[in-house]
Amino acid sequence: MFQRQFDKARPYYEEALKINPNYADAHLRLATCAAGAIAGENQNLVEAAVEQLAGESLREAQLAAQLSPKILTGALMAATDNLKQKKYQLALKNLLEARPKFSPKTGSELIYFYIVKLLYGEKGVNIEETEDYLRQLEQLVEANPTYVDLRLHVGMANVIKSNFLVSRSLREMNKALEGNPRFQKAQMAADTLKEVYRRMLLTVKEVYNSQGR
Repeated sequence: MFQRQFDKARPYYEEALKINPNYADAHLRLATCAAGAIAGENQNLVEAAVEQLAGESLREAQLAAQLSPKILTGALMAATDNLKQKKYQLALKNLLEARPKFSPKTGSELIYFYIVKLLYGEKGVNIEETEDYLRQLEQLVEANPTYVDLRLHVGMANVIKSNFLVSRSLREMNKALEGNPRFQKAQMAADTLKEVYRRMLLTVKEVYNSQGR
């Protein structure tokens, strides 16, 4: 977007809206892409195409403002006015400046990046990263003892840490069963741990998915 590669940016915002059609910022960015397509350098668009893109930009900007009143800043109002007046270069400048204000809560950045990597990273997280994450959360809780969301994440971090420990235990039990496939005690313990492991995974996914809603 900010490299003015609007054609490359557009599909990502469209994909975001497939996941969450009410994502106001993605609508705002689509409005920017449409205005950018008109105002971009070396554009030889026919009048019909310009009108179509201008209409799309205006609709997306207005929808973004309806979905999130915080987005309705002076820059966005100026953008809509300039779109109506066909001042597309000014409208693009306004839209690039129209960003929703975000005030992060204590520890939110730490939590956000850990969860994104946990759920969507190619390799997820490992025990060392989780232990470091847990240490940082515990320090935040000590400094902010009444912040309940932090305590939730401390609890979840402990569940995830236990997940890794269960996985380690299962590896050892499976090695024992490789040495003696009839080792019933190891088989029973492994079966129990597998069920614990499954429930932990479900708990982690359910908690973080519910937060997304």
